[in-house]
Amino acid sequence: MDARISRASALRGGTLDQALAAWGAAGGRLALAEAGLTAGPARLSLESPGLQAGADGRLSGPVTVKAAKAPTLLVTLARHGILSPAQAAGGMAAALFLGRDSGDDVRLDLELSGGRVRPARGG
Repeated sequence: MDARISRASALRGGTLDQALAAWGAAGGRLALAEAGLTAGPARLSLESPGLQAGADGRLSGPVTVKAAKAPTLLVTLARHGILSPAQAAGGMAAALFLGRDSGDDVRLDLELSGGRVRPARGG
């Protein structure tokens, strides 16, 4: 993981939501140059130029999700119980639909907002 957290000293509160809300109110930001996991030849990575927390402690901002060898990654996550078979199948359908070049690599530009994940505008 390669991340930068600004105003980390403001991460204070009785619960995680309270700490994130206080951090967000202080102007705290989380920039992810890269965060990811690898399973054999498969790789899942996240990048964001800056996430902020709202008053409810939920993160908001742009996130890019990249999956290399997406089908292999989904099968591995299902095999280890991290995803259900139905979730893996849904992910497989998305990988086939959104795949680039070889059909195994996927890039999704997303926006976190209000506890929801949506496709980024223009992405």
